[in-house]
Amino acid sequence: MACRRRVVVSPGTARSLAPGRSTAGCSGIKMTTVPHSPINLGNGVVIRHPVFLAPMAGVSDAVFRQLCREAGAGYATTEFSRDEALLRGIQAQVDLIDLSLDARPAGVQIFGSDPDTMRRAAAFVMSHASPDILDINMGCPAPKVTAGQGGSSLLRDPDRAIAIVRGIAEEIAPTPTTVKIRVGWDDAHKQSGVAVSLAKQLVDAGARMITDTELRDALQEGRLGDAAKQRLASDINVALLGAASPTALRRRAAPVASFGRGSPLTV
Repeated sequence: MACRRRVVVSPGTARSLAPGRSTAGCSGIKMTTVPHSPINLGNGVVIRHPVFLAPMAGVSDAVFRQLCREAGAGYATTEFSRDEALLRGIQAQVDLIDLSLDARPAGVQIFGSDPDTMRRAAAFVMSHASPDILDINMGCPAPKVTAGQGGSSLLRDPDRAIAIVRGIAEEIAPTPTTVKIRVGWDDAHKQSGVAVSLAKQLVDAGARMITDTELRDALQEGRLGDAAKQRLASDINVALLGAASPTALRRRAAPVASFGRGSPLTV
């Protein structure tokens, strides 16, 4: 059976898709090396591989995260959890933040719209899961999320977004706070540069890493162009995590890439 062709990013020399797994007789494996430096987020959190597993609702559960880490991912985040559900102790949501099977560093992602509720939910996560990183979702385009002013709808309410990040960063310090955003709510929003400006303000509020991805109204169809990534990277002074392909990584369009659907890794 023919092997699937893969691009593997590793910290110096090409290696097998899974640590310790032989590729003998597997001529379809394609290796490539991308030079990079470790990402230091503070508080002893260092991410050594520039390929991250993006949080995906219904997909990135503990077993899937473990498989991706074995395949070389440098970092993985849980599926997102609703702030209010965590505070109410809804077991299905509490289970999502369990990191007992995860290699470290590992992160938990939460979403919501009220700054104080998000702050208290972040404290709950820290006490129950002790993640290395707390990630805030400001990128989900799903109507059931944006209708409640969460996810990517926060792009249109910068003051609320900034208050959420500031409150969480202060609450959980010195644990790093990171944020997933989109380049814009729609094309007009993107062209206005509001998202780039917001990213800078989120960093000032305490974010230690920013994830950028495609337009909200593009859902999963488009990708953010390299030029936009480079503009954002040049305007913020923390790590930029880009929704990019291995090709973009080699061009250094973003220092780190986040993969959410798997297809960018198949070549």
